[in-house]
Amino acid sequence: MIDFHEVGGIAAVERELRPLLRLNALTVSGTKEETLSTVADSSRREVIRPLSDVFNAEGGVAILRGNLAELGAVIKPAAVPEHMFKFSGPTGYF
Repeated sequence: MIDFHEVGGIAAVERELRPLLRLNALTVSGTKEETLSTVADSSRREVIRPLSDVFNAEGGVAILRGNLAELGAVIKPAAVPEHMFKFSGPTGYF
């Protein structure tokens, strides 16, 4: 997390996502375009990758729904082994 903070944090990620954002949206300090114009490009691409070379095209979090997560749940797919992405069978409640 310190690496993420040192290279600009959320603002640096938003700068990479500029083509996907509504740049005329108002923020507390002006428009999103004005805000992002003050943010430098990330110098460490191993921490914040460019939009053209994303780590995972599906995103960094996933929302689970179903009988195992009736209210929904949030997971980080990178922390879950791929063989666990799909499951069918008894749940075996604890």
